[in-house]
Amino acid sequence: MVVDMLRDPEADALFKALSDSTRRDILVRTLHV
Repeated sequence: MVVDMLRDPEADALFKALSDSTRRDILVRTLHV
């Protein structure tokens, strides 16, 4: 199930990395506008 996947530490780290890169991407776009 998806819930079990979400409890996986690796998945958690992946989501954190994704959100970090997404935030960075938004920051970069904002600065370049």
